[in-house]
Amino acid sequence: MKSLSKIFESAGIIFITIVLSKILGYFFRIIVARTSVELYGTYNLAYIIISLVIPFCLLGLNIGIMRYVPYYLAKNQKEKADEVITTVFKIVLPISLAFFFLFSFSADFIAGFFDVANLSIALRYFAFMIPTLVLLSIFSSILIANQKVILVSLFVNVVESSIRFIVVLVMFYLGFKFLGPILGFLLPNLLILSFVFYYSKKFFSWKKGSFISEFVFFSIPLSLVSIFLALIGYMDTIFLGALTDISEVAFYNVALPTAHLLFIFSTSLLALFLPLVTEKYAKNQNLKGDYMSVTKWIFMSTLPFSLIMILFSDNILWILFGQKYLSASITLSILAFSFFINSLAQPSKHILIMLKKSKLILVLVCVAFSLNILLNIILIPFFDKNYAHGMYGAALSTMISLFFLALSNLIFAYKNTKIFLFNKTHIKISLAAFMSTLIVYFIQKMFIVQSIWHLISFLIIYLFLYVFLIFYLKILEEHDKIVLGALKKRITSLVPSFLIRD
Repeated sequence: MKSLSKIFESAGIIFITIVLSKILGYFFRIIVARTSVELYGTYNLAYIIISLVIPFCLLGLNIGIMRYVPYYLAKNQKEKADEVITTVFKIVLPISLAFFFLFSFSADFIAGFFDVANLSIALRYFAFMIPTLVLLSIFSSILIANQKVILVSLFVNVVESSIRFIVVLVMFYLGFKFLGPILGFLLPNLLILSFVFYYSKKFFSWKKGSFISEFVFFSIPLSLVSIFLALIGYMDTIFLGALTDISEVAFYNVALPTAHLLFIFSTSLLALFLPLVTEKYAKNQNLKGDYMSVTKWIFMSTLPFSLIMILFSDNILWILFGQKYLSASITLSILAFSFFINSLAQPSKHILIMLKKSKLILVLVCVAFSLNILLNIILIPFFDKNYAHGMYGAALSTMISLFFLALSNLIFAYKNTKIFLFNKTHIKISLAAFMSTLIVYFIQKMFIVQSIWHLISFLIIYLFLYVFLIFYLKILEEHDKIVLGALKKRITSLVPSFLIRD
């Protein structure tokens, strides 16, 4: 129960920081998207191309840090943990610099392939982010492995997003609309990197001549997993850019980040999950309670918002991005369902990593990636020709490939742990969510939803009904109440005492 309390205590703070980050990030996207469809499409295409390089540079070693460092620390082997980190830097630094120079010199060639104006300029600026994001990921993993996840979340989510938003506003005000989104990413990342480096350096020492081959062989399959997962997430945009026009890229990339908001809950709850369950695994302690509880809370927190996105997708996009993006509403509904299913399987993937099943994870991801590529090639041209929107095919490709991957993770985690995650409690949670959704759906039919305040009002009503039904149906168990108490205590400790009344 102590480890579970730690997971949920950190999850509460991380959730707040991620929400703030998403709000600022969303304002950033709204400003750029409303300025120009072409500008927004070009920016997203350049950012995604560069983002695909990051997993090649990291080689899964950032995930390896979060598995091996807590394991060695639990065994009181600090020197081995330092050797792991030293090994990482010896590998990722030269690779990231090589990719930086490669993209700097090949930007014109890549831009020519997509035939998009100003793409080469955007790629050259974004190339500076390659070594920056790689080092940021490594230093963040070191802090997370030492259970300093809240510190990372504050820097990466709140501070970085705030600076990015300010930079974009200033650049747009000065008239630099093309450079605004680019510098809005680059400058904050450089600043946050310096902060994270300062705080992480006290948790490791450089071990000259160290190189742990076992750690590398474990991480390399995870590197390919990260690469293929990134490709699954981004290949839709790449194929849309190559097979359709830049407006489809822009439309798809208002639906995609909106659906990605569903990962807020799983990201928050899993921030400390891998280090803590690895520590328990090293000490031969039971993992069942932590595993089942985290999965249940991801299900309970993600399901209602998934239903909102699926049923009210047109209202959400119209109010936030404007009528010209309304055609992406079906895409948003499909992606919302996809990411809900994917969120449920994230704890299972962490369990497989803990069990050192990196090769199995790689095989599953390779199959999902191949499926995604095949479906993109078939479905994007089909929907572009018959329905004038290739993004529908891209969304369906993602849904099918992620559903296969999620189901596979759940099945293999069960085979290795014999822990069955779902029971009658999940049926009650589903009942509460569907009842709340139907009530709000019929209420909104009597009104015209015209502003974000209308949307927020319906969301508040919906959440009130959902929470009421959660308690009415007695869904929360005894350990859930203990966890909520720990979460409340943690959040209350951050509030100034003069604001709290007994």
